[in-house]
Amino acid sequence: MIIVRRFASLLFMAIMIPLTLMTVVGMTLSLTVLKPDFLKNGLDRSGVYELPFQPDTADLVIETISEDGEFPIPKAELVNIVYDLQEELYPILGPDYIRSKVEPIIDNFYAWMLRDTSDLSLEITIDSDVLDRVVTHTEEAIFNQLENLPECAGALDLESLDSLDCIPQGFNKTQVRQILEQSGVDYTAIIREQLPEKINLSDQIIQSETYPQLLLIRQYIADSQQILQFAFIIDLLLFVAIATLNRHRWPVWGGVALILNGVIPTLLGLVVQIAIPAVVTVQRLQSSQEIPVFVQPIIISIVNYLGSEIGLRLLLVGGIPLVLGISFLILPKYLNTAEQPLP
Repeated sequence: MIIVRRFASLLFMAIMIPLTLMTVVGMTLSLTVLKPDFLKNGLDRSGVYELPFQPDTADLVIETISEDGEFPIPKAELVNIVYDLQEELYPILGPDYIRSKVEPIIDNFYAWMLRDTSDLSLEITIDSDVLDRVVTHTEEAIFNQLENLPECAGALDLESLDSLDCIPQGFNKTQVRQILEQSGVDYTAIIREQLPEKINLSDQIIQSETYPQLLLIRQYIADSQQILQFAFIIDLLLFVAIATLNRHRWPVWGGVALILNGVIPTLLGLVVQIAIPAVVTVQRLQSSQEIPVFVQPIIISIVNYLGSEIGLRLLLVGGIPLVLGISFLILPKYLNTAEQPLP
């Protein structure tokens, strides 16, 4: 009979290990990846909202426009325009403004993925006042650069097209003339007519090739929640069964069962904390020509945050049964020692 009880206990322990691992991993993902605040914090820490205002971004814009060959202003003057414009737009389109547009989209997307809502509603509102200020600053940056050309010594009059003769070589005078002729045009109104009041990202996602995969992930998340609850209940019942089969020595058997179930998640947490940052390194990203150099630190920051947070949660959640198991093994010995009469 003792052999049967021990065999059953070992069998139950073997079944508990994958169930506990599944439960711990599921709980960890629920506390991290499946929380919108997790993604928000990761984006904040990575500095992604600062990306449009970094010098490397300005250099990329300058190179892209210069290679196009259709912009009427030479690269030397274009550099000043882009950097001045980047500085002027920072108070308008800075990190706080970008964050205010991105975070509601994250909240709505998570609500849809977690089935808190059945409607995928991802919209970006175009603020008219912000659009007006962006267009105004862009016009001013271009016109100020033309007015301050040293070759013209301040003689360039934006109201007089004849004063264009002072513009040095490298400029496309015809296109510059067209720009000045249209200086009174309300570009804001034209852009506003071409842009909708809201940009609907939902339609783009639904029409994309990744939408079927998103539906599968959404269904998997819903199913996994029920599976994890069932696995946790079965795990708990197996632990009770082990303690019942070995009721005379249940602290020992219960402690061993908890230790075995806590060791693997704890080790997995250590591996995740070490392995994920080690996989995505600067050297690996630099070998990829598709990822711009100035974006690589942001990717590394997000990956490090992902590995650190998930690994830490695995350590904490997996460490609970490990600590309880050790306590079950030590506490009875301590109590027995404490109950012994003094000589």
